[in-house]
Amino acid sequence: PPRSTLFPYTTLFRSIFRLKGGQFFNEEQYKKDFAGLYSRYQELGYIFANIVPERTIDEGKKLVNLSFRIVEMDKAHVELIKIKGIVRTKQYVVEREIRIKEGEVFNRSKIVRSQQRLMNTRFFKDVKIDVEPGSAEGLMNLIFSMQEDRTGLFTLGAGYGTVSGFTAYQQLSENNFLGRDRKSTRLNSSHVSQ
Repeated sequence: PPRSTLFPYTTLFRSIFRLKGGQFFNEEQYKKDFAGLYSRYQELGYIFANIVPERTIDEGKKLVNLSFRIVEMDKAHVELIKIKGIVRTKQYVVEREIRIKEGEVFNRSKIVRSQQRLMNTRFFKDVKIDVEPGSAEGLMNLIFSMQEDRTGLFTLGAGYGTVSGFTAYQQLSENNFLGRDRKSTRLNSSHVSQ
């Protein structure tokens, strides 16, 4: 079983590990359990935790013994948040969607949620997050690299009615007007009666 000073064994065993004693060994579940353990440490800022999985196989009894050696290390903090790739969108529009702030403990959930919120604006085709070392040990910089998407729509249309005659219209709409997350719609129409 894993040894941890942060989490009691019963917490780890019940909330993270799906592979239980007495079950058939499943390699995929073993990998998921390991990823879940590491993810739990990342949630609390222990991104430098050293978790070494160990498994021994007893061929005679057909048993697999699993264990993890854990060295927790210190928590990491976010030193700087860098935003790259924005041309049209204003920086404050991006910053308000980022759930983690400079100086906070590194938190994987907040970072993933930030990425999801940025994608949900529909201003970006892609949002990638990279991590680089900060200016001192235990400090990390987050880099949000974005590729902006088109946010405007131009529509032309025409119709003919026996009462109104020929009608033409054009509509221009922009969901990120001037890069400020404002919507703008302009509709021009003309009627030619008979």
